[in-house]
Amino acid sequence: MSDRSRGRGRGRGRGRSRGQVTDTPGQFAPGRSRPDSSPRETERQPPVPHYRDSSAAASPQNSSASAVAGTHSTAAFGTAVPAASQYPSACADSTSTDVSRSERPTEQARRVAGDRAREKGAPASLNSIPAIPPAQTGTSQSTPASHLQLQVPAATSFSGSTSVASSPAGKPDWKPPLRPGFGVEGKPIELRANRFKVSLSDKLQHIHHYDVKFDPAELKPPKISWKIIETWSEKWKRDLGGIRPVFDGKANLYTARLLPLPNKTAKYTVNLKVSPDDKEEKTFKVSITWAADISIKQLNDALAGRIQSCPQVIIQALDVIMRMTARVTLTTIGRSVFGSRRPESLGQGREVWFGYYQSVRPNMWGVDLTVDVSATTFYEERPVVEFMCEVMNWRDFRGSLSPRDKAKFLSEIKGLRVVPNHLSYQRKFMVIDVTDEPASRLSFPLDQEDGRVVQCTVAKYFHDKYKIALQYPELPCLQVAPKEKKCFFPMEVCKIAPKQRCLKKLNEKLVAEMIKKTACRPAARQKEIRGFVTEANFNRDPYLQDFGIRVDTRMCELPGRVLPHPQLQYGGEAFAVVSPKEGAWDMRGHKFLTGKSVHNWALLCFASADERGGQGGRGGRGGRGGRGGRGGRGGGGGHQTDSGQCCCWNFVRQLQGMSRQLAMPLCGDPRFHEHGNNHWQLESLFDAMIKTCRETELIVVILPERGGGKDEYSELKRLGDLVYEIPTQCVKQKLARECKPQVLANVCLKINSKLGGVNVAIAQHLRCPVFKRDEPVIFLGADVTHPSPQAGRNETQPSIAAVVGSIDMLACRYACQVRAQKHRQEIIAELKEMVKVLLVEYFKQTRKKPTRIIFYRDGVSEGQFKDVLCEELQAVQLACSSLEKGYRPAITLVVVQKRHHTRLFPVDERDPRCGRSGNVPAGTVVDTAIVHPTEFDFFLCSHQGIQGTSRPTHYHVLWDDNHFTADQLQTLTFQLCHVYVRCTRSVSLPAPVYYAHLAAYRARCYPDQPRDDATASNERKYGTMKNMYFV
Repeated sequence: MSDRSRGRGRGRGRGRSRGQVTDTPGQFAPGRSRPDSSPRETERQPPVPHYRDSSAAASPQNSSASAVAGTHSTAAFGTAVPAASQYPSACADSTSTDVSRSERPTEQARRVAGDRAREKGAPASLNSIPAIPPAQTGTSQSTPASHLQLQVPAATSFSGSTSVASSPAGKPDWKPPLRPGFGVEGKPIELRANRFKVSLSDKLQHIHHYDVKFDPAELKPPKISWKIIETWSEKWKRDLGGIRPVFDGKANLYTARLLPLPNKTAKYTVNLKVSPDDKEEKTFKVSITWAADISIKQLNDALAGRIQSCPQVIIQALDVIMRMTARVTLTTIGRSVFGSRRPESLGQGREVWFGYYQSVRPNMWGVDLTVDVSATTFYEERPVVEFMCEVMNWRDFRGSLSPRDKAKFLSEIKGLRVVPNHLSYQRKFMVIDVTDEPASRLSFPLDQEDGRVVQCTVAKYFHDKYKIALQYPELPCLQVAPKEKKCFFPMEVCKIAPKQRCLKKLNEKLVAEMIKKTACRPAARQKEIRGFVTEANFNRDPYLQDFGIRVDTRMCELPGRVLPHPQLQYGGEAFAVVSPKEGAWDMRGHKFLTGKSVHNWALLCFASADERGGQGGRGGRGGRGGRGGRGGRGGGGGHQTDSGQCCCWNFVRQLQGMSRQLAMPLCGDPRFHEHGNNHWQLESLFDAMIKTCRETELIVVILPERGGGKDEYSELKRLGDLVYEIPTQCVKQKLARECKPQVLANVCLKINSKLGGVNVAIAQHLRCPVFKRDEPVIFLGADVTHPSPQAGRNETQPSIAAVVGSIDMLACRYACQVRAQKHRQEIIAELKEMVKVLLVEYFKQTRKKPTRIIFYRDGVSEGQFKDVLCEELQAVQLACSSLEKGYRPAITLVVVQKRHHTRLFPVDERDPRCGRSGNVPAGTVVDTAIVHPTEFDFFLCSHQGIQGTSRPTHYHVLWDDNHFTADQLQTLTFQLCHVYVRCTRSVSLPAPVYYAHLAAYRARCYPDQPRDDATASNERKYGTMKNMYFV
């Protein structure tokens, strides 16, 4: 669409302005607020995970865990309110009560507290800290000497609660906070985790690291490097003294003993055949140079808590060692190993391969090996003609390909490697195109023996040269690389090469089949994992034996806790309170907490003609009829049958009935009702709708079954979100026809949220302490989505960053900012401007300035933690200071990780809390044993698994000015998983994270624009998305 047409669309809208937010300082009104403190729960020491024998439980990690048990326990939540952020109190003053510490502070806690106190000018000893005076309520109250706490003064800088040092490059060397203690909330539950203890020999003091370089530098194929190193180690085995080197496939080589290299470097020549069909060997030169000796002592110091960060170079080396045998004998993809089990067919030329994932991880009790079930899709090794029939959904093939069929087949086979079966040798060719002409008519110049050049068809050439009479001469040919050689093969002489991973996105049918084949109950998953560990036979691995590494073959057993579900508050006269059970609750008989009525709304129906019934369509107020005639403004189109009434109008009546029950009535008939045939009509339909009713509040759209309505959906969201700024709600044709009450209720959930209503909230008396104070808190969620693998080669495809921020005191409604940024860039480039807009929007809605920012960041790997701390945290801080001089709210930054392979299993599978699926109950939290040795992190399974095995979410705190305790942050996070507006279940992620994920994917529906376009164009495409439109 052109810019001109977009401008026309906006001009015919309801006259709404986008509302640009200025960046000038002083946008917040000054005020006053007071610091507050809250009770802090008694801390406990982490229990040591145990195995079935008593010897395995005796571990030195008890001391390392206790070394960090008291960290951060010296400050109560709420005491670090910035002095520059003073606001008027919205609630009556209350007296805070301090909780005595039942345990003496550890030596590390004393040291950390002393360092912080000296930095802030406070007393240097915990024992010399005066008691916090009671809140000023008009009465005096003395604090017993046993209730001593460290009083954290008002923040005067952005250093917060975490140590900051300057790095040589000039950037601050920020480190995550230490663990403040261990949670005690909830009922205990015994768990197993798919972690297996790794023991290192006392004789292993160093792992020797070497750099490897090849000549030629670019190896084709890249995996030939494994074969080169394997050949080198076998050829010079005697000279190497029997040392078994391990290699990571790139440039790193590790040994348990020093290699006998003169001057710590040596060059070798290796001759080998790249392919079994090669007639001659190729020569490669290998240069091996000593790089460093990796000390195991550093790992032991990190596990014991003597140093905070665990050296990743040691974990990387152990990871390579553990996987070396699998790389040599099986097929490896990343950290997953495949090939030991027979694949199963998925259909459409794909098959699923089963294997296992393994990764070395440090934790509170040492080093463990995570082993999990893994599955991925490959292309089946089969003739190309059969592959074509599979992907085209043909039983057999007769005739030729139409242009449409050819385009579809090309999208499936382009980039795949095929093996011709008419040659005397095996060779793979990559398909780059499918010809327009069939083999019977596709000709090429052929040199004759007498020097003449004649035109010869592909079919005749194969008949004369290879004595092959083509069975399908009317099929097009495959053109293979390189393009300039113009090499063509008939389809029927080629087969799909084996071991080709499918990177293309699977369609809905294949996804459903994949889930059916891979989903397994927790008990079955445990059995599979144990089988893979037995099959790998780590303790007989020659490489592990060379390094003195052993793996316990029993799963780790550890204690967990099940947090109580929060009670949820609905609306109505009595403000009903609902208690979730097994992660879900029933909404029947209740009303939304804040329902929004709709008086002017429209209905667009893209259902097929047979579903609408007959040739005519009913015209609503201002609508038009179907093919049978044009209806006037008062309605009445052409001939209307009963089946037509059932699809559209029966759905409307049922939806209106459900909306009235939930206290968000859709009043009257749609002011505009029209049928459409394809997405090209949408803009003209929007124009007609605006002419009929300029005050349209909602558009309900019934999507067709063909193609899933993807084209209509994308164009509809672009027009509704960006051009006309009207909320839209889509319903698939099948669901509209069935009109199930559950579907209608879910549609109302989304509509009410888009209109600014509140479906449900945490009951006031059970809210986390962060909600109970008079201090306004804003919750931020951020996520970045990247182009799909098939589009990954196109570096012009941008990544999409989305940040959402709460705009009410209940953290139920959110505003959104979306930006496009560089291809595959994970760090959010424009985070400062995005947060500024969200902070101003919060102030507009609540008339309060946030004193706390709780920031949940999704999709960040451990290797990017430092970048998030140095860039994104600083961007949030700068956003605050740029709005008002001295405005420095307390910030807590939590990274949310779902892409991991840790699984939790109940020891007692008959525990009634686990439900019928056998998964751990919703609210299961683990903050001991398998977590980081010293830093503040935990696993929380906030949802109740229905199918397969539940995946807990991992939360890692990178920054904490608010001094959360373990119980406070875990409870807060669990409560946020209950206010997701699209369902009546607790979900696996906190609501702000889920919303950021939805908003980023919604932006993919918008049309692409070049990255070098003007800033205004980028803002028009990706700027402010209307509040809650993304749900």
